[in-house]
Amino acid sequence: MAKITLTGNLFIQLAGESKPAPLPLNLDLDYTEKSVVDYVWTSTQTNFPLNQGTVTAPRFIFVEVTEGAVQLAPDPTTIDGHVFLSANPTPAANESPARMLFFTYAPEATQWYATTTELTRAKIWLFE
Repeated sequence: MAKITLTGNLFIQLAGESKPAPLPLNLDLDYTEKSVVDYVWTSTQTNFPLNQGTVTAPRFIFVEVTEGAVQLAPDPTTIDGHVFLSANPTPAANESPARMLFFTYAPEATQWYATTTELTRAKIWLFE
């Protein structure tokens, strides 16, 4: 079994100022299967099935969007469970991407789908 360890500080945005949390944030995540895919969508995608490789039921997903926006969903026919992440549509060369880590414990969510409305560059990691 492989492990991902995330360590850092949580910052909270309060009326224009960021303040660190009093305690660091530490996560240890175990997984048995992973899929890491770079996507470049040059036009609108609707319910595009993500390439999940050997991952059959993702438990946590990490998304990095460097340009544009992406909406992810475990079931595109409902509004339940949709996640949306956007970055600058015309990023500067030194601009940091938008990143998100989220967890899902829905065994019935075996396939995830992406929807975009513009040029989008994203990396999507799925872990089981």
